[in-house]
Amino acid sequence: MTPPAAPRPSAAPCRVLVADDNPDAADSLALFLGLLGHQTRTAYTGPDALATADAFAPDAVFLGLKLAGVDGVAVARELAGRPDGTRPRLLVALSGFTRDDDRKRALAAGCHHYFLKPVNPADLAALLESGCGPA
Repeated sequence: MTPPAAPRPSAAPCRVLVADDNPDAADSLALFLGLLGHQTRTAYTGPDALATADAFAPDAVFLGLKLAGVDGVAVARELAGRPDGTRPRLLVALSGFTRDDDRKRALAAGCHHYFLKPVNPADLAALLESGCGPA
């Protein structure tokens, strides 16, 4: 059996906020992205995600939709509505919600992508390969 390949460092490191109501999932994804050379922060509630975004100014946000306090759709709407230069270039919804309405709500709130959990971390890392998403 061939051992799994080690993660490749990213060509263009990004500032990434991982917000999820499951601390283990958020911390694991942040650790993986950190091994690729990205700077990461985590948050486990909606208010913490907004406060962390204010302090950290992330290029990209991987956002669970089932956050306490302020749900992920509201967090996405707030972040997407920020002025240029303070708005994350990439907003990605990570959700266990399979209904098409949930996907449409997240995309309408400003998310660029919608992934169903469990998410392959390599798929998320690939989104960062081009320098943190859409310009």
